Amino acid sequence: MPAAALNGLRFFYSPRYRMGRRAARLRRRIEAAGQKVADVSSGRVLKGPFQGMKYIQESVCSALPPKILGTYEMELHALIEAIVAGCPSCIIDIGAAEGFYAVGFAMRLPKIRVIAFESDPHGRKLLFQLASMNGVTESIELQGCCSLEALEKSLATPFESCVILCDAEGAELELLNPSRVPMLARISMLVELHPWVHPDIKATLKSRFNASSTITTIESRVRATSDFPLNIEGVFSDQSKLDCMNELRPCQMEWMWIKPKKELSI
Repeated sequence: MPAAALNGLRFFYSPRYRMGRRAARLRRRIEAAGQKVADVSSGRVLKGPFQGMKYIQESVCSALPPKILGTYEMELHALIEAIVAGCPSCIIDIGAAEGFYAVGFAMRLPKIRVIAFESDPHGRKLLFQLASMNGVTESIELQGCCSLEALEKSLATPFESCVILCDAEGAELELLNPSRVPMLARISMLVELHPWVHPDIKATLKSRFNASSTITTIESRVRATSDFPLNIEGVFSDQSKLDCMNELRPCQMEWMWIKPKKELSI
């Protein structure tokens, strides 16, 4: 048998090929389930802390149906409500994507200033569109890639209180460094961890902020059909409910809530 044909057979029977096929089937199921969600949502987020937000039909680097349903990162919902109750005057959103959190917080807190960093030009275009749909463009300052210099500049602007949201796909290791940006030790931060990029990221952030802050780790959990927010007879099977809530994560996710022992006061 020719070498090319033999290599083709090896790939066909390889775990990598089978995993790819399973992933493709899952994505097709999620797309089909997502269309059902779109059909019943009237273009608005159905549940969760940003219930009622008008939403675009595209998501950047994440699954769209959980955002429309309101089950997206539901492990954080209680914390999001606590942040809203604290009425921060500024939110810095690093890795804002199409604006789920940036626009959501701008809606919930009309007097807030949101600084949204997003490196992807298409993501910034979608974020502006989402902000326009919800009437909050005046509350959001849209910027490109976040650097240490850009973060330090944002923190130099006077505000009464600030919360940083960081979903930087591994760049949290570089950006969240109080030895480079000392003000970080006095600001509350919600950080999504990416251990597949930096395996020691949790230990590193703990070593940087343990002395100045109280640190809480939040873990994601598997969704159950009871988490599904809609009760429409005959439209969603149990499997399609789970597909709709699938966030396509590479592993169990973790977030760190870093709250300073001494709050910033300007």
